[in-house]
Amino acid sequence: MSFLDGKSLEPLDGSIAYLGGERLLENRQIALEASRLFNRVWYLRGELAFKQTDLLQAPERNNDDTRAQFAGYYFLDGTAHYLSANYRFNAKRAEQFRFDYDGHRFGVLYNRRLSDWATLKLDWRYEERQYLSGASTPASGQRLDERERWRVRLEIPMGKRLELELRYEHRDYGSNLESVDYTDNRLEARFTFELL
Repeated sequence: MSFLDGKSLEPLDGSIAYLGGERLLENRQIALEASRLFNRVWYLRGELAFKQTDLLQAPERNNDDTRAQFAGYYFLDGTAHYLSANYRFNAKRAEQFRFDYDGHRFGVLYNRRLSDWATLKLDWRYEERQYLSGASTPASGQRLDERERWRVRLEIPMGKRLELELRYEHRDYGSNLESVDYTDNRLEARFTFELL
């Protein structure tokens, strides 16, 4: 569907991933989306999705994930220059209760096409995950994760099917589970080639 279409139902979306020749995971998802463009300036979108993931190497982490997402866009100059804000709630329920959590995520994005050769994207995201079981962090009570990410991307088309993306990302992932509490910085260059 295009960026500004009205509503859609994705009957089924699925993927299978392999690592080292062995099947790693399987995903299945069904989603219902509704959207509306107001006065060529405001665009609102909502989605309700149900996703099922099987991790074949760690079956205790197999899970069902129910998500509700909402996003709003304010167009300063069509799709070449806009601001957006979004919110997502998801309830993940795994085979083992210690992996169950409810999560809230907020984000903002600034998009600006600088010219025919480059687009700049700046975004910030904050996520809080409240785990439902105290077993995940027995020394600290119930596990609570707070994840914050800042990201700068420069997208440079290199023909009709090839694109270069330069990216800087700062992540501050805080948690009372020490093994997943960290801060990092990433600098990446990605080439994307579109086959079809």
